[in-house]
Amino acid sequence: MKKAKLSIFLISLIFILTGCNSNKFTIQQNWNLELPKDSNEVYHKDTGTSFHGDGTSYTVYQTDDAASVKSMADWTTNSSSTVFTDNFPAFATYCLDKLDVPSEERIDFEHCQYYYRIEEDNSELLLVYNSELKLLYIIENRL
Repeated sequence: MKKAKLSIFLISLIFILTGCNSNKFTIQQNWNLELPKDSNEVYHKDTGTSFHGDGTSYTVYQTDDAASVKSMADWTTNSSSTVFTDNFPAFATYCLDKLDVPSEERIDFEHCQYYYRIEEDNSELLLVYNSELKLLYIIENRL
């Protein structure tokens, strides 16, 4: 019995230390994306844990690997409409207002590229990449 408890503890510790419970891992699993390996989380805020995994989250990563960022999605410089808003900045503002994100942590939309995806259940993902600041902004609105 002690060996089983010790084994479970060690396995859990390995998952925690290797980042399997990180925001990066969750984003990769939820959206089947491969984030740049050198990306470092610089800000995160969400609506909290949910039994069904729904809610809104906002994560900002610093990355020097522009090639990996560019290869992870089909980027566009054009802002188009989302399910519930007229354009990507409006969607971002809606989500960040819901999370009460301070102004200094919000997206600077100049020099940005976008990737937007919607799932069957109307869950939304918005990636915003600012190559000048080397920041990757990720907004998830899971329903």
